[in-house]
Amino acid sequence: MVFQGFEAERGCLKYRCPAAARGVQCTQRDLCNQGRHSPHGRVVRVPLDAARWTRDPVATAEPSERVRQKKHTKRTDDGWPVHSLRTLLADLATRCKNTFRAGEGKTTIRFEQATQATPFQAHVVGLLGLNC
Repeated sequence: MVFQGFEAERGCLKYRCPAAARGVQCTQRDLCNQGRHSPHGRVVRVPLDAARWTRDPVATAEPSERVRQKKHTKRTDDGWPVHSLRTLLADLATRCKNTFRAGEGKTTIRFEQATQATPFQAHVVGLLGLNC
């Protein structure tokens, strides 16, 4: 059916036969019109429900038991803390590389040492497939 507009006086939406709406001859016209000879083809009117403006057409999603458990405990199934991107980056940002220098002149020794990763940081780095 082809949408043909809103009929305000009847309070309904109007749909017509696609063949009749586009001026195409259809062999099933008599069957669709149920014996009536109308140049408009079959017309269907769908009354509008007054409550449709007040109800939400999209059903609210119900979280699964697993999601509810994560929200309650704030932990994943593996026991790791649940993070947003911001908190994950803040947690990973505590890892740093320190540069040390000892001595003077020609006897100066310089070396770098990364801080020890927390178990969570090591887990995330492993998930990312990095060697840090």
